[in-house]
Amino acid sequence: MGQHLLVFTQNSLQAGTQVPKGTVESGEEVLDAAVRECIEETGIQSLPPPVFLARDEWQRPDGRVEQRFFYHFSCSNLPEHWTHSPSGGGAETGLVFRFQWAAYDHAPFVLVTGHGDYVWLLQTGV
Repeated sequence: MGQHLLVFTQNSLQAGTQVPKGTVESGEEVLDAAVRECIEETGIQSLPPPVFLARDEWQRPDGRVEQRFFYHFSCSNLPEHWTHSPSGGGAETGLVFRFQWAAYDHAPFVLVTGHGDYVWLLQTGV
């Protein structure tokens, strides 16, 4: 949707507004994980090749350090909003994600969570 970022809320308490994201399974390549997670969380079956944005390390509240990888999928011809039940199983079982588009500079999660750390790269034309 042009210069907009796909965000979602879910039907659970205090989850906030998020971007599609996930974890890398044992033995899985990071790029493959990004594609798999995007399909599982959004329901979008036909994805363009993702563009690598950044890699960093993030310290969790419990002190553990995790590597994070950020990718951009430039999608077109998608609805303004939709719902999808993620297909990854586990803790997401029974959840319903409500997707919508947010302007890069108004994405509501950017100031609240670490999910928007690299939105500025999208704003500069990556």
